[in-house]
Amino acid sequence: VNTYLTTANKQVTVPATYQKHPSNIYNTPVNEEASSQTIGTRNQKPREAALILWQAVTQRKQRQEGQRFGQQWFHGNQPEAELFVRNLITQARTRVIIVDPYFGVRELFNFAVATSHPQTKVYILSSAEVLKGKDPIDPNYEVGELLLKQLQQNSQLGHLSIQVMTGDRPEIHDRFLIIDDEIWLSGNSLNEIGNRAGVIVKLPYPQPIVPNIEKILNGCPDLNTWVQTRQANKANST
Repeated sequence: VNTYLTTANKQVTVPATYQKHPSNIYNTPVNEEASSQTIGTRNQKPREAALILWQAVTQRKQRQEGQRFGQQWFHGNQPEAELFVRNLITQARTRVIIVDPYFGVRELFNFAVATSHPQTKVYILSSAEVLKGKDPIDPNYEVGELLLKQLQQNSQLGHLSIQVMTGDRPEIHDRFLIIDDEIWLSGNSLNEIGNRAGVIVKLPYPQPIVPNIEKILNGCPDLNTWVQTRQANKANST
């Protein structure tokens, strides 16, 4: 049994940054150990056996919880991670919502067309930060222009709609995958998933999060409107 006492408060000053974050000051308590007491006898073999058993039971429960929420760690195996995500999308019956600020043309075909049920609608929320960049394969086009071209010319994509988070920085940072009423949270964007180390996990309580994502999604312009506005602005500037 360990007892700690708060003996002081530590004051920390956070400096202002070039991103216009103001300086800030906060306090955090400093806790020091006041006493330590061992009840019973250390290193008794029966207790060691009980401890090992308790640790094994705890780890098994934790492992079961991880499995229940689909916790997956991917690193250095992009095909494996991509297959995992596609299998999730294949299971969707009513809708898929992909929230990924770095969603581009490759991700469109790698994931968004993986639905199995004809009635499943796919909604994609990408960002202007990525869509206004030049396509690496065809630098004559921006990523957003090529995405729109694919939607207009490919009959396989009739069940898709793409919305754009405008502004210098996307409104949502995290990557979400909504399958019907379940939400998966991914540390990596779909263009990097499995390549760089990261985790994907199903959220245990998605109900309060879904409406917030839907609100942001519905408040963003669709890809066609965004591309036309951007082209008009560029024409006016010249």
